[in-house]
Amino acid sequence: MKRFFVLFFVVNVLFCIYGYSQFPDPVYDWMFNWGTRYTPKGDQISAGVLKEDYVLTVGEKATLKDYWLWYYQNRITFISEATRTYNCHGYAWHVSEGGDNVWINTPNDDKYWTEGTYDASYKQISSQTNAKVAFVESADHSAIRTSVANIFISKWGQAPRFQHNINDCPYEPKTNLKYYTLDPKMTGSESILCYNVEREFETNITHMTEATLTWTEGYYLTYVSGEGTPEYTVKGKVGGGYSYVNFQITTPSGFWWSDQKNFFVGTPYVNPATIEFTCVEGPGYFCTNAFGNEYTFTYTGPYNYFDVKLTNLSETQTLYQDRIYSTWSTLEYWPPEGTYKFMVRGNNDCGTSH
Repeated sequence: MKRFFVLFFVVNVLFCIYGYSQFPDPVYDWMFNWGTRYTPKGDQISAGVLKEDYVLTVGEKATLKDYWLWYYQNRITFISEATRTYNCHGYAWHVSEGGDNVWINTPNDDKYWTEGTYDASYKQISSQTNAKVAFVESADHSAIRTSVANIFISKWGQAPRFQHNINDCPYEPKTNLKYYTLDPKMTGSESILCYNVEREFETNITHMTEATLTWTEGYYLTYVSGEGTPEYTVKGKVGGGYSYVNFQITTPSGFWWSDQKNFFVGTPYVNPATIEFTCVEGPGYFCTNAFGNEYTFTYTGPYNYFDVKLTNLSETQTLYQDRIYSTWSTLEYWPPEGTYKFMVRGNNDCGTSH
């Protein structure tokens, strides 16, 4: 019993001398200049920038690092030095995505992920991988989940940033953790786009300045403005066909997401190679002096109707014309033997094809 008491006494004396001799004061709100920062979607939050008079000394930084490594018997991994310039909420939601060093107090961190809000910047997910983590009960802590199960990276108040197992962390309770991922959205019409008409596409991620926003447009579209910004504008080219605008976002923390809007550009396109006649001679024939020249064709794009016309080769004389609302009909004309030109032009809300 005496031997145990002496050993216990020595350990505690050493702990007091080594562990607390340079322990810094707590952090108070008056140590900061408070201003406005924004969630990725643009909601305002209050954030503090540390005043120069309250920067930790070299000794204080070392004490905080050594204390926590000792406390968890080196089961945690030191990542970044102690500092009062940002805390756990500041790191997980702002600094890790390229934002400046700021101190964020509750309930401002809640604005990033408020549950039940359609347009919140983050949405709750069941998977942990590379997610933001909110300790939603009395623990009042935020972290980032790594790709390894139950391994987190978080900043401990003014102490260093560590990588640690969920159980090697001073914040309690460690139950009811909730995981969140960025929730980008892309908006823009998928209706038909006409020649020389502009169309704008947008993302709700408007205030993540270090994120990379990449827009790509398909055929029949011309770039107008907005590369690398939350708003991107294109316009329709001459011709007709299906096209798209693709949006991709990559953030400093490694998050990646993509979406695409697909739509038709211009007037309907009728492929001449698909026009086929059938008469009493069989398929593939256009019969002279015979009633019942049926024809079919294929097209691309939305249409209202098709105008068909039969002319002489030089198009100086119209022999037959009709307006149809499907891709087959009968040419009610009995042409004499000769060479003719048969044309099909589609019409939609952008006009008639050439």
